[in-house]
Amino acid sequence: IRVNIGQWTPSFVIDIHNTSGSGPAFSVATSDNENSVVLASYFCQRQIVTDITLGSLMECDFSCPTVTIEAGGAQDQAADDTAYEGLKAILSTRSLTRQRDMEMLHQPRRLEIHPSLTLAYLAYFDERYDVCIRPDIEKLNFGVTKKGTLLAHVSEKSYHKLRLDNGATTDAFFSWQNNELFTNVDLKLFMVTSNPDIAKTDCLFYFVLA
Repeated sequence: IRVNIGQWTPSFVIDIHNTSGSGPAFSVATSDNENSVVLASYFCQRQIVTDITLGSLMECDFSCPTVTIEAGGAQDQAADDTAYEGLKAILSTRSLTRQRDMEMLHQPRRLEIHPSLTLAYLAYFDERYDVCIRPDIEKLNFGVTKKGTLLAHVSEKSYHKLRLDNGATTDAFFSWQNNELFTNVDLKLFMVTSNPDIAKTDCLFYFVLA
């Protein structure tokens, strides 16, 4: 069923999702105007302002505040509670006001791998795979990942097939030595997944400078 949302002249649009990996809730918007921040504050304590175009609902112009809410992992009960309590609070009030202080993160990037590469989640390098990501990588969601943190084992022929969404080199953020991939600077990772299909077809994770 196709629905023209704009014909209903909405006051706001909220697109609610689960993330593929476990982690805290967050919001994504294309601008950091106060109205979008207020909406996000009913669900979470951080908002990511992105310039990445993915054809998402929040990129449409509905002439009203529009945000994406990533409520948490699909297997996390807390994600359901976050979505329910946020919607209930918004629909129960006559005047939307900011609910909490918000952490604002700007201009995230995506670390992507070439679809031809093979991928596994292992704590060591296995030559049967091009990329072996540390199996506990979801624990890095939204914490500060310090410079020099080991993220994965990557074969020499595969390292240069890692790429950023904007086509820029990865060297400013990551370094490779002896089949090991490290952070080159302090980063804050999010939407980290342990699902190999999503990692290959979407991305390994998003990140911003910490």
